[in-house]
Amino acid sequence: MKKFGRYIRKEYLGMLFVMPVILGLIIFTFVPMFKSLHDSFHDIDIFGKASNFGFQNYIKMFTDNKVEFSNSLLATVKYVLIAIPLTMVLSFALAFLLNREMKGIKLARVLCYVPVVIPTVVNGALWRTITTSEIGYLNLVFKAVGLPNYTFFENNDTAFQSFIFMGLFGVGSGMILWLSQLKNIPKTLYESADLEGANGFQKLIFITIPMCTPTIFYTLITNIIGAFQVFDLAYMFHTPLNEKSLDFFVLYIYEQAFGRFGGMGYASALSWVLFLIIAVLSALVFKTNKWVYYGEDFN
Repeated sequence: MKKFGRYIRKEYLGMLFVMPVILGLIIFTFVPMFKSLHDSFHDIDIFGKASNFGFQNYIKMFTDNKVEFSNSLLATVKYVLIAIPLTMVLSFALAFLLNREMKGIKLARVLCYVPVVIPTVVNGALWRTITTSEIGYLNLVFKAVGLPNYTFFENNDTAFQSFIFMGLFGVGSGMILWLSQLKNIPKTLYESADLEGANGFQKLIFITIPMCTPTIFYTLITNIIGAFQVFDLAYMFHTPLNEKSLDFFVLYIYEQAFGRFGGMGYASALSWVLFLIIAVLSALVFKTNKWVYYGEDFN
């Protein structure tokens, strides 16, 4: 106890500085997590009172609500499998093209990044204006060139593709990460490859991509976490006209929690299932990270 008291007296200033972060984590992260875990094993009424401890909420996913549960999970998995590779490849390609010194390149980088800083609500309002079937700007362009109207988010057959397309305008965030990684690749590696007679494609495959694997690993993990939790724009564009296409898992959780009386327990159980899915996939990526090359591997 004496040692602990001396440590507190010596380090109290530093502890005061970190205390807001620690309190924030406890109050806004750990307490809600344990509360949701508790609620997931109970039926919660509209007044927040818990009753009937058991696994009924977890069983309900595979019995009474198995159709809704499986549809939302499949829609999310489909989005993850398409959106992650597409955004990673396009953001890398964009960074690769902009990783050069030429007139106007800085302006081009800024223009590619601008869509990322637009607030979500504003972004959704803009896309709603752009994609409206009758008076949307894109359909006005289609009409001008003699093409039929495209339904975008107003039809189940086109809503998912439109959502993927809309998400591609956020590749600027990944572009910044790729650019920073590309800038850190030693030029001596390319000079040695030139001396060996390597062409551009060979340098891309054997130098650029291996040196970028730390960023590939990082973006893969963050994209998995983010893609499984897609919600904000999906919520803005989710309507009875496209509910089958955009019924993502977090949106399903939200509807169970706040769209139905007494659904908080079931929504909490769904949240923990999503947490386990993300945790398992993240662990698998970490487990198979032998393909990631770090700085010391090139010494």
